[in-house]
Amino acid sequence: MMVETNGTGETVEGPYAQTLGRGIEVLELLAARPRSARAVGDALGLNRSTAYRLVQTLLAHGLIQRDGLDDKVYRLTPRLWELGVGTLAPSEIRMAAGREVRALADKYGESVHLAIYHDREAVYIDKADGWQPIGSYTRLGGRAPAYCVATGKALLAYQTSDEVQNVIEAGLEPHTPTTVSQGERLMEALTEIRSQGFAVNRGEWRSDVSGMAVPLFDANMLPVAALGFSGPTERTLARQDELLPALQEAALRIAGHPS
Repeated sequence: MMVETNGTGETVEGPYAQTLGRGIEVLELLAARPRSARAVGDALGLNRSTAYRLVQTLLAHGLIQRDGLDDKVYRLTPRLWELGVGTLAPSEIRMAAGREVRALADKYGESVHLAIYHDREAVYIDKADGWQPIGSYTRLGGRAPAYCVATGKALLAYQTSDEVQNVIEAGLEPHTPTTVSQGERLMEALTEIRSQGFAVNRGEWRSDVSGMAVPLFDANMLPVAALGFSGPTERTLARQDELLPALQEAALRIAGHPS
C-alpha cells in the first residue's frame, strides 16, 4: 500500500484504499460460502474487531445479510446483482437452472424466470422470453412483491414465521382485485403452497399477467430459488396442467446437479 502524510504529519492512505480492499476481500470470501465474522477474520488474518467492523459496514450497506439458520453467519445479498455483480446464488445452481430456463422457454413458448427471495421481494436473477407473440416483461435484477407473484410465493412459503410476519406488517397492498391482501389469508395460502409444492399467481401483481412456480432446494433442503412460467392470464392459467409438470420435472433435473 502507498502511504503519505497530510499537513499535520499524520499517516493517511494513498491511491490504494486498504479498508475498501479488505471489504472486497470479505465479499470474495462470502461469495464462496457463508461465514461468521470470526471466520472472515481468521481467513484474512484480521483481528476480531476489524473483521467485525468490516462485516457490519457491508451489512449496513445491504451487501451481505445474516444467514437464516445462524445469525452469526453472513451471506451475500441480491444487492450485488443490482450493482452488476453476478454472485447471488451458487454458480453451479445458476448454470444448471439457466439451461432449464432456456429449454422451457424454447419448448413451451412462455416466459420463464429464475428468482430468489430478498427483503420481502422476488428478485429475478435469470430469465428467458418465449416465442409466443404476447408475453410478460421483466428485467434481470427486477423485483416484485413476494406475496403477489408465483416465484415469490413459492419462496415466501418456506421463510420463517417471523419473516412472513414482517411481510404482513409491512403491508399487503392490493395491487389487483385478486391480490391476497389479508394476513390470515396469506398464511393460509402459504400453508397450501408448502403442502402442494407449487405456487400460482392469478393476476395478483398485474391483472393481465399470471404464472406458476416451484421452489428449488439445496442439498440441505433449503429454498435457494424459484423457477416459474408467466404470461397473459387467460392463456397461462389455461395451460397450468401442461406447464406445472414441466416445471416440476425441471426442478428435479436441477436438483440432480452437484451444488
